[in-house]
Amino acid sequence: MKKILLSGMALTLLALACNEDTVTVNEDYRLLPTSPVQVLKNVEVAFNRRDVNLLKGMLSEGFVFYFDPDDVGQNPPGVPNYTIPESWTYKEFITCVGKLFRKA
Repeated sequence: MKKILLSGMALTLLALACNEDTVTVNEDYRLLPTSPVQVLKNVEVAFNRRDVNLLKGMLSEGFVFYFDPDDVGQNPPGVPNYTIPESWTYKEFITCVGKLFRKA
């Protein structure tokens, strides 16, 4: 009986301790780009947070995005006047991803 009472009191204290109105989020989510792994993690975070500026900082001006060869020459669904090219330059990629982030 004592175990049940102690367990109930512990659960009550835990519930009271977890009943806070504010949540602290670590906004310092950017890693220093000191290794390829950290750059890729920042790219992942940029997409998850829709942070085009973080993405810009992780890619060099010489970055080239290559499409899947099976998609090259195809028309995306709903965009009949556009044919998927072999690649996008840094500027084309950032422009399209920026639009994606704003509309997502």
